[in-house]
Amino acid sequence: PPPGGVGAASAPSRTLRAPLHLIQEKQNDRKTRYERGNEAQNDVAFMQQRRFKRQKFVLQRRLVSLLLAKGGKWRKVADKMLQCGRKVRIKSCRDCRSISEIPELQCRSRLCALCLSVARKKFRTKATHLFRVLRARRERPRMLILTQDHRVGEPLAANMTRIFSSFSKLKRGKFWKNSQRGSLHAAEVTWGKDGAWHSHMNILITGDYRTQDAWSKEWKRVTGDSKIVYISEAFNVEELVKYITKIYTIPNDKLFDYADGIRGRRMVGATGTFKKLLKEIDKEYAQNKIDILDVCYNCGGHMEDDGVWGIDPLTGDLFSYAAARASPQ
Repeated sequence: PPPGGVGAASAPSRTLRAPLHLIQEKQNDRKTRYERGNEAQNDVAFMQQRRFKRQKFVLQRRLVSLLLAKGGKWRKVADKMLQCGRKVRIKSCRDCRSISEIPELQCRSRLCALCLSVARKKFRTKATHLFRVLRARRERPRMLILTQDHRVGEPLAANMTRIFSSFSKLKRGKFWKNSQRGSLHAAEVTWGKDGAWHSHMNILITGDYRTQDAWSKEWKRVTGDSKIVYISEAFNVEELVKYITKIYTIPNDKLFDYADGIRGRRMVGATGTFKKLLKEIDKEYAQNKIDILDVCYNCGGHMEDDGVWGIDPLTGDLFSYAAARASPQ
């Protein structure tokens, strides 16, 4: 365009608009997620983007299809999972902007991605509280990972029995009793590329320091065939929570073997001082009449209730019941 024309007049505005836009974005970032939600409470697309993880819904429908195709006892499980998550209560933290989606009707199946997400949040909230207590006492918790030999063709039930039995034997030994004061463990299950189940025991421990070589020798004595262990200082509970088995990592053809393998097993647990501290935490919540889901799993702040939202069973889209009732017919 010629000098002084439209192009020349618009060039300075383009150079100024980018910095102003970045400044505005930084200002928006300072707002809490709760405040931004109030500004866009009627914008369904905005709520979908920031409040509901669609992959959970997609995974839920995939699992239901597999269960229905299997039939038999699994059909009843599929019927409950179909109702789970039709309505979700959205909660958001004012402080750290974390968001929780809690199904109003929960099937409580270990194959349900939505219910597993709720259980993971509860576990993470308690573990975070526990970790802060340990830090206040100037404890130095460590992360210990125990593995075992992989056997191709071994059912998961037998695989889990081996590692749980070995872990129980380890805790009964003098090496553990003379050095460790407490532990919080979570079992992890994955399917390896070698065509075998991989079970690990991930443990948050506190007590006297023992070298990795010492742990390796003791674990080899307990298992008879496994000596690979890993130990390091734990800086947050994420190092433990992230290892909890994620259902979407299990192949479709191994789903029912996985369900049979974990049936009746407690995948998380605590011992020693950790068990006592967790009981004290539960007692504190009960005395103060605090629902653990009202406590932010990330920072410990208060989770604000943003109402009940429905999920379209075909598309997975969110819609607000409050907005639907308020809109004219």
